[in-house]
Amino acid sequence: MRIYFPIEVKNRELIARVYFALRCALKGASVVIGTKNVLLRKMNLMRKGIIFFKSIQPNQYQHIKKFRNCGFKIASLDEEGLMFFTNENYVRRFREENFQLTDIYFSWGEKEKKALLSKFKKYEKCIKVVGNSRLDILKRPISKIFSDEAEILRKRYGDFILLTTKFARHNPIRRGWSTYYIGQLRAGYVASEHNKQYAILSEYHEKRNLKEFINFIKIFSNKFPEKKLVVRIHPAEDRSIWIKNVSKLKNVYLSYDNLSTNSYILASKFVIQSNCTTSLESFLLNKLSVNFLPYNNDKVEYTVPKLVSKNIFSQHEMVEFIKNFEDCEKRQLSEIDNNNLKDLAYNVFTDNCIDQMYEELEKIFHPKKDKDRFSNIFSFLFFKIENILKNFYFTLTQRTDFDKGLRKLQKQKIPSLSLKEITLLKDEICKKIDVNPQTIKVLEKYPAFYEFSSSN
Repeated sequence: MRIYFPIEVKNRELIARVYFALRCALKGASVVIGTKNVLLRKMNLMRKGIIFFKSIQPNQYQHIKKFRNCGFKIASLDEEGLMFFTNENYVRRFREENFQLTDIYFSWGEKEKKALLSKFKKYEKCIKVVGNSRLDILKRPISKIFSDEAEILRKRYGDFILLTTKFARHNPIRRGWSTYYIGQLRAGYVASEHNKQYAILSEYHEKRNLKEFINFIKIFSNKFPEKKLVVRIHPAEDRSIWIKNVSKLKNVYLSYDNLSTNSYILASKFVIQSNCTTSLESFLLNKLSVNFLPYNNDKVEYTVPKLVSKNIFSQHEMVEFIKNFEDCEKRQLSEIDNNNLKDLAYNVFTDNCIDQMYEELEKIFHPKKDKDRFSNIFSFLFFKIENILKNFYFTLTQRTDFDKGLRKLQKQKIPSLSLKEITLLKDEICKKIDVNPQTIKVLEKYPAFYEFSSSN
């Protein structure tokens, strides 16, 4: 069985994708990871199999249709499906024609499934509740993969508090639109007054809290000169506002490197975030998370961060918390809270997401007698040169604000990806789960097209 699983945001997905590829390769599958653009370019050359889409939004229709017409099976999940405001607001990004072409859809939990069924009832059989492999890597023994990087960070900063930003609706890398609402409107996601209001309210919520976060960081620097604050900037945000406002503060450090945010969480004393999935990642890594909401509007605040975090709603309360903070573990949940959390993220307390996904993928896979074409050293060099020329041409010809913004966003989401990096990561994960690294081989069959397979 051949499975293709693209990466959209390196810091968010790479380790989970490698772990998925490794686990499936151990079961006998061939798994390819790479960017969506790489897979699109090689569609006519690569072996038929199952290809994942990280969402089935309207703009994915032509891509899904092309892969389907070429003989591929279509699997999907939504990386944003963990947290949403209302069922109507969530399903705005899904279209009937895409579901018609999708063989299987993997849901984060029962809550996401119910939201999808509120509009797409007849596709119930193709929706499978499994959770997400990004949560599997946060549990032992695999979570030990973050320990080495965490030690590097402790040596770099000493004791520090981590602040993660999530303000890409108000502070995005602009792509030709002035507000989040306008961007949603142009994308076709605002077909009702309900969705218009949520677009406006959610951006305003981030606007107010972004301003409050900048003020807090300045207060922190002044009141706690002996403490350190590391500000981890979201990969979809424009960094300039943070550089302009807080980069010169002596005990504040801006971070947007290639290390995993999970490593930063593990190395920190505790985490400050606002309405962000890093709250759940902190919870699973046994770190306390503070959900800081100096501007509060329940309509556009997610359930997960409030459920697993200490919620703080004012600058004064935040300062007092830091002043009196002593090392403590994550928030303890009641049985009702645990059940609510499982409805949102099915594998939050287990690590069997990948096994369930593999079992379901086997049911839809039909072997074909084909193989990767032109996957030799001479073709590799040709494709390498071709990519360089295409990238150079694109850089010269990109004229619109959308093209320039998209290019910048792509570079921040995936600044680099190499065979050496992926192989080293694969070897480290193998060691953590007591698998001989030689058991799994990784080949770069085309440029930035990485195949995992068993060497047995």
